[in-house]
Amino acid sequence: MTTSFYWLLGGFIAFTHPSCNIRKLLLYFGFFLGLVCVFLFCFYHLSYDELKSFDEARHGVSAYEMLQTGEPIVTTYAYSPDYWNLKPPLSEWLIALGYKLFGYNALGIRFYSAFSIFLAALLCALYLWKRHNALASIFCLFLFPTFGGLFSYHGARAADADSLFILFYVAAVLCMCKSRDMFRWVYIACLCFALAFLTKSFHAGLIAIFVLCALLCLGHFNTMRLTQYLLCAFCSLFPVGCWGLARYLKDGTSFLIPMFAQDVVNRSANAIEGHSGSWRYYFSVIFRYNDNNSILLLFLLCLVFIGFILYFQKESRPLPSFLSSDFFLFALGILIPLIIFTIAKTKLINYIYCVYPLMALIASVSLSVILKYFPRSVKIVITTICFVLTLFVVQKNFRTIIPVSDQHDYSLQTLLLNSEIHSGDCVYIAHDFESYGAGYDWTQAQVMEAEWLTDCVPQFGGIDAFEANSHSYLIVSNSLTENLSSYEVICKTDSYSILYNP
Repeated sequence: MTTSFYWLLGGFIAFTHPSCNIRKLLLYFGFFLGLVCVFLFCFYHLSYDELKSFDEARHGVSAYEMLQTGEPIVTTYAYSPDYWNLKPPLSEWLIALGYKLFGYNALGIRFYSAFSIFLAALLCALYLWKRHNALASIFCLFLFPTFGGLFSYHGARAADADSLFILFYVAAVLCMCKSRDMFRWVYIACLCFALAFLTKSFHAGLIAIFVLCALLCLGHFNTMRLTQYLLCAFCSLFPVGCWGLARYLKDGTSFLIPMFAQDVVNRSANAIEGHSGSWRYYFSVIFRYNDNNSILLLFLLCLVFIGFILYFQKESRPLPSFLSSDFFLFALGILIPLIIFTIAKTKLINYIYCVYPLMALIASVSLSVILKYFPRSVKIVITTICFVLTLFVVQKNFRTIIPVSDQHDYSLQTLLLNSEIHSGDCVYIAHDFESYGAGYDWTQAQVMEAEWLTDCVPQFGGIDAFEANSHSYLIVSNSLTENLSSYEVICKTDSYSILYNP
């Protein structure tokens, strides 16, 4: 990281070098280095992170069972229809693809999520390079790792739906920006809505609201023909309708109605599972989960403010022109999630992760605008400050986010690999501690690992259910085996034993 810093600092100071070849070489090198930086944050030691017993494991179990049963529409958990995870199955489909490519492991389950954020960063950088300038593109790439939330829980380094949703949200915003030149980009933005819906259901409403607002700001409503309206509706609704019909034919409204009730009604009107907060919640989240870059965020706000003033005054932009600018559209993409999720009663930090790439975009555009109107010496000072602060935060985040050693607990894996449990066997579990969920039952990560390693069927109910069911197995903490001496011990480690009920 230190070496990279000096390379980049020299490159940015040489940005105004009269030699065009040197300048281009430095810019290409900076772009490549920025991509490498984002890639490392997404993929480096990706499998070292502990498997998480919430959405990540839930999706992983559903994807595994989808491959085993050949059922791509109805998501299951422990081989029963899952009416707790009320999301369409696109995330599970991509996890299943990861399993096929990399096997049943942490890389396989997380690959699609990490790749989604990497692709989002690449799209942003390529857009800025073509629309604005190379320096803004490079700056945007290095801003991505400063937003720790993008790579923390529910981010790129966890197999959750949020990263994929972020990709579609960013793609929709960029498509609407490009629609100023060619209307057909609107159709791709509408398709992004459909794919986002298949990822996080009604959260895709953010894209729908943004597209409608952007169509108004860009003046497309005044020129659109009936065929264009119909094509927009087709791209938005046809993929969703196909999945909805397929799901309805499987179990009627048993999934569809609770999905609407949970994601729209419940999350808006109630603080689900105690996830509440004041109107300041998301503004505090942006700073709290970016403790390393509070100074950088304040500097970026100043950068955006100065860019806004210069954009309006120096170029004498009329209001319609400003409303159709990248500056305004990126700001709109930030404000819509903040406003909607601030109004909603349920507050979760990952809900506004989608604003982070837009914050990087608007800050980079502001830098591009500022560099148009200042002399060379001021440009060097401004770019140096930008990149010094950014790289300082990047290296601090790298130390705090990326694990330096393997954090997995392999005790259960070792036990299962040495056991006589086979495919289809019913297995119960009992801990000597209160685990995630109810009482002595499986954590979601344990269900996933058990299925990965033995293809067994995890059962719930603990010791009582095990004793009531013959030809079943019990994974039990050694401290709980005192009253279970009548059962055969088929495998044992320092922490756990596996018992068999004949």
